[in-house]
Amino acid sequence: MSLELIRMCSVFLLLSSCLCIPALFDQKNFGHSLSKRQISTPSFTQSFYSFPLTSCTPGASVGQVFATVYGGYVTTYVISSNSGQFSISSSGLISLNTATPTTETFTVTAYGSSGLPATASVNVISSCSNFGSNFGSNFGFGSSLVSRVPPVFQQSSYAFSVGCSSTQKLQVGLIWATNSRSDTLNYSFLNNASGTPFYVDPNSGLITTYGPVATAGTYSLTAQASDPYGNAVTVPVTITVFGSCFCSGFGACSG
Repeated sequence: MSLELIRMCSVFLLLSSCLCIPALFDQKNFGHSLSKRQISTPSFTQSFYSFPLTSCTPGASVGQVFATVYGGYVTTYVISSNSGQFSISSSGLISLNTATPTTETFTVTAYGSSGLPATASVNVISSCSNFGSNFGSNFGFGSSLVSRVPPVFQQSSYAFSVGCSSTQKLQVGLIWATNSRSDTLNYSFLNNASGTPFYVDPNSGLITTYGPVATAGTYSLTAQASDPYGNAVTVPVTITVFGSCFCSGFGACSG
């Protein structure tokens, strides 16, 4: 083979390598961007929520939706409805705007810190009427009867699944109860939660962990909601932590 031919082949191989490197780099970056987008998309704890109204008073709490973002957080919730019967707070709490609401199904959109959205459907069931909302107060016994009615959880049981982490606390999910007076309720775990890493916020019902949970496992707990009159209701809560996250002691933690 002549020296000139060898030189031409070398130039060809060099040019081919230069052309392939940017393509491989772009492909790698594309895969990284896609992975980042998938991770930062919000995820609702349910795709469909149903809330029966327990009060016909404007400003009363209807129910709460909840979404999480792996590696981020939810910045805002937005209701897609033209009726104006309901509003939603930045924490996902839906409130009543009118004394005569009708049953309605609408969409709630959660926007993550990345700007990406996720949606869930919400059905609010109303049985409000002027007679029903005023009867008790007009005859002077409504409040005493209502105070004897215990709170009601929006679900008969809760099951949450969350990935482990060796570096961060876990946001598990939300339990939610209401009573007919729309009182502020107190949430707690009963004694079977002793020794577990889980904590429920007494005001919001948000379940988190005291610290990182690096090992997989399933926990069966009992949550309670109580009102200011001493009435209480309990609900079973199952939490599954999946994955394997650990720290080797010699390097960075994984998970």
